[in-house]
Amino acid sequence: MTGIFNRSILLLLAGAVVSACTPTDTELGHRQTNMPVDKAQCQAALPMQCDTERHLMKAQQFCLLPDAERPSATLRSDDVAELLDAMLAATCEPLANHHTIEALAQRLDELPISDSERALLALVKRQQQALSSQRARIDNLEAQLESTIEGIGEIESELHQNGGQQP
Repeated sequence: MTGIFNRSILLLLAGAVVSACTPTDTELGHRQTNMPVDKAQCQAALPMQCDTERHLMKAQQFCLLPDAERPSATLRSDDVAELLDAMLAATCEPLANHHTIEALAQRLDELPISDSERALLALVKRQQQALSSQRARIDNLEAQLESTIEGIGEIESELHQNGGQQP
């Protein structure tokens, strides 16, 4: 279920970035209101958006591979591409790989990376924080459920000991 959810998010993000990588008339300065567009700003933003698209598409491709064929990396590596690929591959199963993702993200934080890689890293970190928060909530609910079940068991035991009589 989580894999399908993550793939859906990646596809949505990739679709949004793909459309952002295609300059529109608005981006080229042909607004209907004839307001000028800063072409330099637009042109500077496109490479970052296209880099982000490339990374998201890579992540999607990694998720389609069997686990054994997904990239991995050693944390001692200085190869940003290798570390980034390993982190993207680990996001295919974020709950199972949360420690790996956190370690790779921390290692990437220590290295010089591009703005688009930094933005992708921030996105992955936010996803991990959200998953950690949800995991803590689930753990809390599981503990409450277990406590409730134990309480019901104790009540049943008391009722059985009392022969079904109410006090």
